[in-house]
Amino acid sequence: IYISISSKLSGTYNSALLAKSMIEKEEKIAIIDSLNVLMGQALLVENAVTMVKEGLSLIDIVESLEKNKRKVKQYAMVDTLDYLLKRGRISKSQYVIGNILQMKIILTSNEGELIVETKVRGTNKARKWLEEKYFSDKDNIDFSKSLSICYREDKDIELKGAAFEEIRGNNHLKIDISSLILLFTGETAVGLGYFVK
Repeated sequence: IYISISSKLSGTYNSALLAKSMIEKEEKIAIIDSLNVLMGQALLVENAVTMVKEGLSLIDIVESLEKNKRKVKQYAMVDTLDYLLKRGRISKSQYVIGNILQMKIILTSNEGELIVETKVRGTNKARKWLEEKYFSDKDNIDFSKSLSICYREDKDIELKGAAFEEIRGNNHLKIDISSLILLFTGETAVGLGYFVK
């Protein structure tokens, strides 16, 4: 089972399909477009590992992953606009105004695309927004599956607050931000992710 980053953000899904077509026993290989990035992709991988350990068949695992990939909610705070400017995601004027106002962007994914969920002034307010989002979704979160927290551990970012503590107290994944994601978010981004019912 290969679970790729969203095909709308990377060519790895199509490359995997091409590689699969070159293998004789391709019916034993499943390739899933996660429609997610880092946290969502990791949650799906963790979910797949659990199902393998439970002895589910390849067909059952694939069906479950295809159903659950749209139930992943992930939110990431971009602490700097530098990388969004460098990658052409925002204009120079948006960058200047955003820096003056100390804007922090909260990204989420929707049907495989990274989109802006909201914009918040200041790092503390952005982290507070993440917490409030977690608590507003809490009744709909599927706690039978893993939750995730994402940040660069080597940057010694402290994620304080009731939501982050609660996630740490549950079955959770600590995800280090990959170099690919750093190209868009910078080193001080933080995020959280979970499945909804």
